[in-house]
Amino acid sequence: MREKKNILLNKKFLIPVFLLLLVGVSLGYSALQTTLQINGNTKISKTEWIVHFSNIQVTEGSYLNSGNNTAVIDANDDTKVTYTVTLNAPGDFYEFTVDIVNEGTLPAKLDAIRETGLTPAQIAEIPYLDYSVTGMPSVGDVLNVGAANKNTVTIRVEYPLDITAQELPGSDYTFTKTIELDYVQNRS
Repeated sequence: MREKKNILLNKKFLIPVFLLLLVGVSLGYSALQTTLQINGNTKISKTEWIVHFSNIQVTEGSYLNSGNNTAVIDANDDTKVTYTVTLNAPGDFYEFTVDIVNEGTLPAKLDAIRETGLTPAQIAEIPYLDYSVTGMPSVGDVLNVGAANKNTVTIRVEYPLDITAQELPGSDYTFTKTIELDYVQNRS
């Protein structure tokens, strides 16, 4: 008797059937697969942080002592103003204004004011010195972008005219004061 060959166990038959099943499953999977795409472009514009001092103007009538009484914006750092004043006699004064401007692209907010040197109370006790700063912004004030949005600060140092002989200083007196304004980006 002849043996019957099982056609399902024949290697020649199994390999093509297996390949057909594999191709069928692959096609079925790809038919159920979905590809999602998100395409986009983002551009971040150039931004600049340029908050600085500008435009120092000495008030008319200020005592000018052979050019020594000058307020200047630091040539290397326009965030610093320096002045040295020598007043020789009662009635002499030196006054100047300086602008705080924001020429950048981000609005700025005054975050802190730091002062070194004598306090306002200590200055008030010196009879031969009147010192004042006006127009100073307050913490939290916003300085918007543009030269038109500026803060003009006036600093005045004066040797009072109405001083008595007993109040005159017995020797030269040097007064040093530093005010620092810390600006940050206004995020509101």
